[in-house]
Amino acid sequence: MTGVNSDCRKMEMLKNLGELTFYVRSMLTKIFEGFLQHKKGVLASAEEYGSKADGLINQLTADVLSPAEGTGEEVDRTTVLQFLKSMEQIKYSAVKIGESVNSKIKDGVLFSDKAVTELKDVFDVVLDCLKNAGDLAVTGNKVIAGHLISRADLYNRVVMDYATEHEERLIRGICLPKSSIIYLTMMDSLKDILWNIKIIGKAFNK
Repeated sequence: MTGVNSDCRKMEMLKNLGELTFYVRSMLTKIFEGFLQHKKGVLASAEEYGSKADGLINQLTADVLSPAEGTGEEVDRTTVLQFLKSMEQIKYSAVKIGESVNSKIKDGVLFSDKAVTELKDVFDVVLDCLKNAGDLAVTGNKVIAGHLISRADLYNRVVMDYATEHEERLIRGICLPKSSIIYLTMMDSLKDILWNIKIIGKAFNK
């Protein structure tokens, strides 16, 4: 009976890790919707998902650090804690992106089509990687882990190329300083998310 209970607790833990990823991914999705639609109202939904993510991170961290009935061996505690830490950092980066989008909307800042296309490219990859991270947390599949590491490495270079090109456009006077600051802040936060996605992949690829 103890073994059955242990299996149930482990399944519940893995399900909650997948749910946490869904909340963070949904938060970022709403933030980008607010960016594209230039509507602050959409950002309120993002904050709701962020609050749910915070609650689940706190709950799961407490569960892992204080396992009931000696259940500490049911999951790899180090891996789960690293996952939770990285998801907390990703959520923090999402908050920074949301603040940038809020400034863009508040001040009526316009982005060039190229800047929007570049941000959409990186957002799509980040959202796809977060979906895969949720699958990884539930399955522990090393193939998914390797995919996340290589994808994060690839798009880290893409983000740096985009940022460099944008800075060159700023120097040539093609882009306005105000829009550039917001753009570069968003890209920097997306790069941080990719870095933490890579850390998640490496944690499960031991």
